[in-house]
Amino acid sequence: MQSLLAPTAAGNTILNGRRDLLQLILKAGVDPTGAPQLFEDVWNLDGFDLDTPESALEIAAEQGDRSMLQIRLQSAQWDPRSTGRALAIAVFFSKNDLAEDLLNFGPDVNQEITVYYPDEEDEYGGIAEERKEVFTPLQTAVKNQEVAVARKLAEHADINYLGEEARRRTALQHAVDNGNMELVNMLLTHGADINGAPATIGGATALQIAAIRGYLGIARRLIDSGADANAAPAKFTGLTALEAAAEHGRIDMLQILLNGGASITGEGNRQYRSALDLAERNGHNAAAKLLTSFKHRAQSSSP
Repeated sequence: MQSLLAPTAAGNTILNGRRDLLQLILKAGVDPTGAPQLFEDVWNLDGFDLDTPESALEIAAEQGDRSMLQIRLQSAQWDPRSTGRALAIAVFFSKNDLAEDLLNFGPDVNQEITVYYPDEEDEYGGIAEERKEVFTPLQTAVKNQEVAVARKLAEHADINYLGEEARRRTALQHAVDNGNMELVNMLLTHGADINGAPATIGGATALQIAAIRGYLGIARRLIDSGADANAAPAKFTGLTALEAAAEHGRIDMLQILLNGGASITGEGNRQYRSALDLAERNGHNAAAKLLTSFKHRAQSSSP
């Protein structure tokens, strides 16, 4: 019976901030590594939820009490999964000092956590499917624009990891999504794949995201570094970079892409027709005119 209740008791000391009690029960020989049973509703979060914690380390990381976490870390030999999940939690909540402590305890830096958001009504008044996001520590750090932590994680993590779920982003794709040139440059320096594939559903390459968001400087940086202006879009709900720029009527972005190798003749003719249609349907007449002008020039210059 003690093995069932002891981890819960240890977890409760963290939730209640009782450092003194935690030290007492650890001295009494309580196993600190067990899963915190009965903690299915442990998280008290505003607007989202997390996986049920697998260890009390995750609770300590979310609570943000550094000394409590250090006591737990030093009380046992923690496995890489446990410290890795706690690391992801610490980074998610921007507890950067706790994240640095966890990095010293051999975490699996590619562990993932899942964030769940409440059900919402769809456009027809029905209940939309529960939305969730899955992150590794590096993806979380980049999404939260925690540059210092992201730089440390980039030295050890799988920098190009994407994952299987819908709408996932690589670290570089997150950096572009945020328009953060500093993180874009840092990740490219650490070997991020500039043409990393998009998630199958709702994904996008780094350049496609720049085109969607209208980040001209980042788009130029990516193209100058070898980004493929004709990269295939996500299989479902995806657009090429040219299509995305046309849909939003981004004339300057269209010029950057067309000058950067976006194809509108030959095999690129289908992309051209789609981009032109998107521009016209959304009332972006100047964008449609620009596409037509480039098309005529390309045709007249071809042998």
